[in-house]
Amino acid sequence: MGGFGSGHWIDAMRRRVNTDLCRTLSIRTLKMMGVFDDDSSGEVFSVRWVNEIGEDAGCVNITPQAGGNGNKRSLRVEIGGCVTGGGSSVTGQDISITTTPYFYGGVRYWFLCPAVVDGVLCEDRVGKLYLPPGGKLFGCRQCYGLTYESCRQSHKYDRVMGYLNRLDEDNLTINQVLRLSEL
Repeated sequence: MGGFGSGHWIDAMRRRVNTDLCRTLSIRTLKMMGVFDDDSSGEVFSVRWVNEIGEDAGCVNITPQAGGNGNKRSLRVEIGGCVTGGGSSVTGQDISITTTPYFYGGVRYWFLCPAVVDGVLCEDRVGKLYLPPGGKLFGCRQCYGLTYESCRQSHKYDRVMGYLNRLDEDNLTINQVLRLSEL
């Protein structure tokens, strides 16, 4: 009784990493920084992350690369590239960019996910890329198997509510229902 695989023990083993724990690259943030402006080719942009107490939690250098017709078709991302001092390894990654036209004019920018899963390049069109704890390269949420905190919270009490709904059917007391929900 109470061994491995019983109760909610196995749920802890299957739990997916939350997106809040990851470093994020967002098209929206890069657009506000001016990465996609016409005169930004070759310029280096830095994105820095801070932790909950305001300390430096890492950074990346982003260099837009122009395509054949002058449009930016990729970004060169150097993870750990803006750390001052020595001893930090730098991992480089090229991330392709695509656009879709807006109905009222202009274009919307998208990342093409650069992650390789089971030997297959993902290339899904996404607005955010994630770098999970311990990860070396950016990828989309599906490639890393990430989840949102709201997904975890939305069904938190479903099992207890199921027991409460059966309260009248099974002639159980509230103490019995609460005891059953702990199993």
